[in-house]
Amino acid sequence: MLNLANIEAHKKFVNFVEHIDTSEAILIESMKRQEVSLLSTMFTVNLTQPDVRVTKPEFTSVARQFVCLPPLSNGSSGAVQADYKCGCGVQKCTNPRCQATSDSLDAAGNHGLVCNPGVKAMRATLFERALEVSFRRAGGNPARQPSTYSLLGEVFSKDDLSKLFPGKLSKTEADKRKLLAMEYLDIINEFPRGHIRTAKLGMLRERFPDVAVPDDNDASNGIIRFDLKFPGPSARGKPREVWLDHAIVQETCPTHAAETLKFLKAKRTNLIESSPAFTKTYGSKTRRFSALVDVAKRLTEERKLKSQPNFMYPIVSSLGYFNEDMKRLLKFMEDCFKLNQSRERRCDGLLPGVLKGRFKVELKNTLCFALVRANALALNNQGLKGVTSPH
Repeated sequence: MLNLANIEAHKKFVNFVEHIDTSEAILIESMKRQEVSLLSTMFTVNLTQPDVRVTKPEFTSVARQFVCLPPLSNGSSGAVQADYKCGCGVQKCTNPRCQATSDSLDAAGNHGLVCNPGVKAMRATLFERALEVSFRRAGGNPARQPSTYSLLGEVFSKDDLSKLFPGKLSKTEADKRKLLAMEYLDIINEFPRGHIRTAKLGMLRERFPDVAVPDDNDASNGIIRFDLKFPGPSARGKPREVWLDHAIVQETCPTHAAETLKFLKAKRTNLIESSPAFTKTYGSKTRRFSALVDVAKRLTEERKLKSQPNFMYPIVSSLGYFNEDMKRLLKFMEDCFKLNQSRERRCDGLLPGVLKGRFKVELKNTLCFALVRANALALNNQGLKGVTSPH
């Protein structure tokens, strides 16, 4: 009877259309699918897990958004203007440096990403740390901001890398630099070490584009690089490594909202992970790293690398949905945990399969509350003059 009552209540909730805005309409449309949002875990999680504990404002703000309740006042913005017959209102932004097109705050935190640009980077860092901590629990040794120099087996000098793979290039410019890198590898393969190879490489370097002056605070020296590296356990042969660059996509923001809502309403079988917001973000990631990945794959085929790099672009939406690369990454982490646990002698009698099941639950909880903190950060920093943490 309880399950039946829940099903009926869910049907009424997803068919409620009074005074909802576009972001809430996207949320309700996503709930009509068979997919379950990662954010639903925040209501059932076991609080004995340390990294799922959040402040009351963080939980309240995200929980109200998840059930389409009006946002609470953050206490620092302008007067509330009643826009609906029921009395619900919209808070106005008072940040003099705000660059948003509208001064109305929203329940999805979209205004906060424009109002305080530093929020976007802080949200990405929160989720990145959650992935790093989870992989350490799996028994792995992650590397944050891994060196591109080591990815390519130290074949190219760091000065060459800064000219060939600087990032922030158009596809045409990236392809030109990829051809130069391939020609570099051709010379290395064709000529042995000596003055002939040195002369050939010197002539080729004269055709390399000039490098931009790097920022003093930029540790990468202007070279494009991935967010994280996850080395997998391997008993024999070359170990497998996952190089990933992640993103949190805001499908309810004005840039994607109209297209996403139209996509979800077109067919019930259209999943949010295939929406335009996910497609555009994934496409930008692949275009950014395409030249670097092609060179790395060639070096792998020529057996010049000490490992087997695999490249993933995991994307999670602000509503708690994953793309395929994120699902593959979670499966990789779960397999690493099982392999590492099976090598240890345990005195408690627990089987590796049981431990893997517990790790899967904890992994989902960790990522869920990392997303809760990220969303709460955007919701809390609307209309404020500086970035502050919810407390």
